Amino acid sequence: DMAEETVIRWEVDNVSKLTKMKYSPITFIADLPWRLAVKVKTVSNESYFTGFLYCNEESDCELWRVVHNTALVLINREDPNKSILEKMKTKCYEKGEIVSGRYLMEFTDLMDESKGFIKDDKVIVEARITIKKVEGVRKALTSNFKEPSVGWDNVILNIEGEKIHVCKQYLSVHSPYFTSLFSGDFVEKNLKEIKLKEVCCEEFIELLLVIYPSYRQITFDSYEFILALADRFQMKYATDQAETYVIKTNKLDTGAKLFLADQYRLPMLKIHCMNSFSYPEDVTCLKDTPEFIQFSDAMNSSLFKKLLELLN
Repeated sequence: DMAEETVIRWEVDNVSKLTKMKYSPITFIADLPWRLAVKVKTVSNESYFTGFLYCNEESDCELWRVVHNTALVLINREDPNKSILEKMKTKCYEKGEIVSGRYLMEFTDLMDESKGFIKDDKVIVEARITIKKVEGVRKALTSNFKEPSVGWDNVILNIEGEKIHVCKQYLSVHSPYFTSLFSGDFVEKNLKEIKLKEVCCEEFIELLLVIYPSYRQITFDSYEFILALADRFQMKYATDQAETYVIKTNKLDTGAKLFLADQYRLPMLKIHCMNSFSYPEDVTCLKDTPEFIQFSDAMNSSLFKKLLELLN
């Protein structure tokens, strides 16, 4: 229902140490990824606790559009009626722009516990979003895999006690691991319910949403565990999608990207990073990154060759 209000509620911790933009986890609304962000912004020698809301910020597509009403709310824990609410008029956004930035409260007042907003160095921020219209966004699969699809699902994966309903044939197409599990000489071959150990259920569902026709986007919150799970379960499509995300994102520095390329054997990501080096210093400065000591011998060899190439 496009007229129904959806609330993103986020408890922000370590508020007293807030020195740069801090982001909430992703929430999907109307098949688009949304998230809150906060920072302390100084204007005319006054510091303000400032709230932001982002929608589809990492999309390269310019063809989507969302019309919505939004309110940002700083919750008063002692008296909800004293919560600070900043309403916005209907807005249209494309290309993942910032949806809102609002000064919510002077920072010194926020840090005063007697005001009722902060407790244990934590505050609660909400975004109350009413979607009016969405254009250019494909309808995503809404299943959470916890109910069987009639005529489709034929096996249950038991993960952390949750029953996840999937199709053997579909998983087998995407994963040699599951091909062997369902068709090989294993006891699980004929079981109607198979237990998967050492897997987070919600993360595995996100992995399924990537490979199923749900158009689930890889995000900064998901790329790391998607890479790990795709590697474990040999899902090339999910790996490729996560690799593409890491190549495009500007939220990871080159050292972090090279580490991922090394760890998960991502050739396109490695080439992308190597091609980004223009000067010898671009390579030598990697020794100051936390990832440098974790590079494999093969990665160090590639970096050394690149350094020699740039020196010549």
